[in-house]
Amino acid sequence: MTPQGPVPIEDIRVGDEILALDSDSRPVYSPVILFLDRDPSVQRIFFKVITSSGKTITLTPSHLIYVIDQHDPNDMSKSLATKRVQFAYQINPKQFVVTQELDSTSDEIITRIEEIVSIEVDKRTGVYAPLTREGNLIVNNVLASCYANIEDQSLAHLSFLPVRAYSYLMEFFDLFNSQDHVMRRRQDPPPNGIHWYPRMLRFIGHILLGSYLE
Repeated sequence: MTPQGPVPIEDIRVGDEILALDSDSRPVYSPVILFLDRDPSVQRIFFKVITSSGKTITLTPSHLIYVIDQHDPNDMSKSLATKRVQFAYQINPKQFVVTQELDSTSDEIITRIEEIVSIEVDKRTGVYAPLTREGNLIVNNVLASCYANIEDQSLAHLSFLPVRAYSYLMEFFDLFNSQDHVMRRRQDPPPNGIHWYPRMLRFIGHILLGSYLE
């Protein structure tokens, strides 16, 4: 979901703003600062999570998603940091996920907690993993982390601090570039494959964390 409406994830570009939650669980449009992984042709195993209202989100097994084990009506008043992330392959029916959708009558973003009713596993083509400044995003109205492989949202988000700092720096320099130059750069398709920065972090993580990494 973008400020202009829903957009297929394969059409998202660096610099686009997409719906996410800030650290206080408030809906915000957060810019995409890079793609952690992007490959339209690769085939992967995916887990399709289906909620009680029919919302779905499809993730690779090691991708992180926010889950709630027991429904608490006051949960959305709590900080996003208090919610637990879990690998997609570990999700079970009867857990809950956070969903958001645009209310057609008020144009307000409504946040809900919905029960997972089923999970399907199949093979699909195409992998897209945009990284927002908030470190999370809403896909098909369901909240997911931007990260994978390490089951710690705070640690993953902290490890990308240099990337976020660089994105702010580039945004500052864009103030001095022509609008046409900025638009041309943002419209260029991101390169395919895993970005070099998460590849480097994974290499370092295996050395420092060992089996803590998936």
